[in-house]
Amino acid sequence: MNTLNHINLSKSDIGTQWFECVRPGAGELGIALDEGKVALLETYVKELLDASQGLNLTRLTEPLEIAESLILDSIFPGKFLPEAKPVLDLGTGAGLPGIPLKIAYPALSMTLIDGRRKKINFLKHVIRQLGLKDTKARHIRAEDLAEQGARFGIVITRAVSSLKDLIKLALPLLEKEGLFIAMKGSNYQTEIDELRTDAFIHTENNKYNTRKIEIEVERYRLPVSGIDRALIMVRI
Repeated sequence: MNTLNHINLSKSDIGTQWFECVRPGAGELGIALDEGKVALLETYVKELLDASQGLNLTRLTEPLEIAESLILDSIFPGKFLPEAKPVLDLGTGAGLPGIPLKIAYPALSMTLIDGRRKKINFLKHVIRQLGLKDTKARHIRAEDLAEQGARFGIVITRAVSSLKDLIKLALPLLEKEGLFIAMKGSNYQTEIDELRTDAFIHTENNKYNTRKIEIEVERYRLPVSGIDRALIMVRI
């Protein structure tokens, strides 16, 4: 099912076999990563592991699982993002999927927001360390950002909230004809069905007819574990 072997790495030697983890896995997902991008992803993972204990950034510690569940999963949506559109990573947490996406697709204009200041401070440090241009991390709630009039061509999130709640946060932040992407597991259809049970979704200033919300699903499988994943792509 995959071309990758099980590799155990520590923080100190994660770079020695990083190419063996990330590049083949990305290739199986149809994404090409050059050596420079892999090196930046490696640096990001090192920073993530170094800061994780104090900031509760990730529960994952096994590098192959990190490579697949955090990095490869995060870069997969880039295949569907038009690079000319500004991207918002909603509830970014440890910078996922925004930081790996920006590394894999450097032409993207990326904004990352989260309500936890310590995590945003970590991301500002990472952005400086990696030299990521046209990338901002902001400590702000989605509702407040929308109130400021900020709009994005693409809003994406890996947050664990329900699809309905995520859509309520995302729609006020989208440009006209914008795209919202929710990264979900194999149980995505249940959340779509729950969304359709209500006639309207109400935000602070608008209401949206759930029957007129266009939903497209892109299913994929992680290359090592075989875990099924899905992108729920929403347009209004």
